Amino acid sequence: MPAVKKVSMKTLAIITHNMSFGGVQRVVKNHIEYFKDNYKITLILFEKKIDFKLPEEIEIIFLDERVFDYKKLIQENKNTIVSFGKELFDFRVNSLVSILKDKQFDTIISHEDYNNLIATKTVEILNYKTNLILTSHIQQDSYKRNLIHLLDADFYYQSIPIYYRNYKIITVSKGVHDYFYNNYNLETYCIENGVNIKEARKQAEEECQEKNFILCIGRIEFVQKGQDDLLKAFKLISKETDVPLLFIGDGKDKEKLEKMILEFNLMNQVKILTFEKNPFKYMKNARVVAFPSYYEGLPNTILESLAVSAALVSYDFEPSSNELSKDGYYFPLVKRGDIQTLGSKLLEVITNNSLEEKMRLLSFERAMDYSLDNMLNKWNIVIEK
Repeated sequence: MPAVKKVSMKTLAIITHNMSFGGVQRVVKNHIEYFKDNYKITLILFEKKIDFKLPEEIEIIFLDERVFDYKKLIQENKNTIVSFGKELFDFRVNSLVSILKDKQFDTIISHEDYNNLIATKTVEILNYKTNLILTSHIQQDSYKRNLIHLLDADFYYQSIPIYYRNYKIITVSKGVHDYFYNNYNLETYCIENGVNIKEARKQAEEECQEKNFILCIGRIEFVQKGQDDLLKAFKLISKETDVPLLFIGDGKDKEKLEKMILEFNLMNQVKILTFEKNPFKYMKNARVVAFPSYYEGLPNTILESLAVSAALVSYDFEPSSNELSKDGYYFPLVKRGDIQTLGSKLLEVITNNSLEEKMRLLSFERAMDYSLDNMLNKWNIVIEK
C-alpha cells in the first residue's frame, strides 16, 4: 500500500502591535479563531501585552524590546519626540527583519498603518516573497490631532503612497476606502469589521452588577475618544436624572478624567471601571451607550452595542458614522463638539422608555448587516485571490 503523502498546512503570520483590549485586537482575535483550522498561525507582536485568551496551537513571537521612559519622552519638544520615533521605527524594522529572514510565510496580514509600514519596509529589505495584506483601520487625516507611535502625520502622508502601492490593502469602512482612493489614488478591498452576534448575545446574559446607567466604553484618550466632552455633557444633565454615568476603560487621560469628576463634584454619579473581558453584559444593561469619538475607522464598540440591542447616541465621527448609522436612522448622530446637544440627546433616551425600546429594535436590525461570518468569508476570498 503506497504511503499517504501528508499535505502541510499553509502558513499565516499576523502582525499587530499588541493584544491588549481594543478594537483592532478583537479583529485579530477573530481572524485567529477563524483561520486556525486551515493555517499554521504565527502572531508577531511589537509589545509584550496579551489580555485575550488565545489558542494554544498558535506561535507567538515578540519583536526586540526598546526600553524607554515614555512619560519623560513626551515632555520633550515635538522634534525630539519625532526624532526618537523614527529611531524606534528603524529599530523595529531591523527586529522584524531578523525574525522573517529565517521564516517563510505564505501570507502575512498586518494591522494598522504604523505596523504596515514596518512590514512593507521589512519585506522590501529582504526581497521577501509572500502574500502581504495591509489593513488600515482609520484615515490618516486623523493623525493631525496627535502623534501616532511618536510620529507625526507627515510621516504617514509621505510613506503610505510609496510603500502601500504594491500590496493588497484592506480598509474597514467605505469612508476609509474613499480616503485612500481620493488622497493616494490607491484601490482597496473594503471589508468591515464584523461582530459575532450569537456569541455577543450569549455573553450579554451574564450577570451584571451595574444596572440602569449611561455607558461609555473604550480607551480613555480625549483627543480621539472624547470622554471629556461626555463628562461635560453629563454635568449639564446631572441634576435632571438619577441615572449614573459609567466609564469602562483605561488610557493616558484616565487621571485627567478622574480630576474632572472631582472638579465637577460628580463622584457620586460617575464611576470608572478598568477594561472588562465581557463588555456585552454592560452594553445590554445600559440605558444608553454614549459614543463621543471624533474619529474612528469602523468602531467595534458600536457594532457590539448593536449586536446586544443597546440604544446608542454617537458623535458624527469621521469618516464612517453616516454609513454605519445610515445618516442617523439607526442611532442619532450629534455634531462633534456639541456638548449641549449630546447631553440633551442622552437625557431624551433615558427619560423616554418608548424611544429607548424603539432604538433597541433598530440596533439589532442594523447589527445583522455586520455578521462576522460574512466579513470573514470576504477575508478568505481576498487571501486566496
